[in-house]
Amino acid sequence: MKRVNILFGLIGIALGLYVFAVTATFPDDAIMKIGPGFFPRILAVALVLFCLVLIIQNLAGKGEKGESGFDIKDPGVHRSALVLLITVLYAVIIPFAGFVAASVIYLFILMYLMKLRKWIQMIAVSTGVSFAIYFIFSVLLKIALPQGFLS
Repeated sequence: MKRVNILFGLIGIALGLYVFAVTATFPDDAIMKIGPGFFPRILAVALVLFCLVLIIQNLAGKGEKGESGFDIKDPGVHRSALVLLITVLYAVIIPFAGFVAASVIYLFILMYLMKLRKWIQMIAVSTGVSFAIYFIFSVLLKIALPQGFLS
């Protein structure tokens, strides 16, 4: 596990440095002086710092206490893989189905996978959250979200 943590720490550092370098090419905002690269740069720096902590902990031998091996038969691993697959499908479907429709279905499925079985609550939360996010971005912030078949 120690070598895997160090390897992924190095990959995370490389990714963080890449994102930091790419966001340096983003234009600055004339009014706010921050620009669109500000938030991604903060995340890139945080990623590099956390990956450094991961590497240092593993080199110091503090990363191995109480760790168990990765078991592919664990139901939690299956659920995590399914969530990853559904998230990729969600990203692919958004342009066609639209933000609201895709998000309602996506959130409903995620709640089901997390073993929530209160159907009315699942429908209400997935619909409410999707419309709230749509309202915030489209109406308040004037940021266009994919309309899909609703346009």
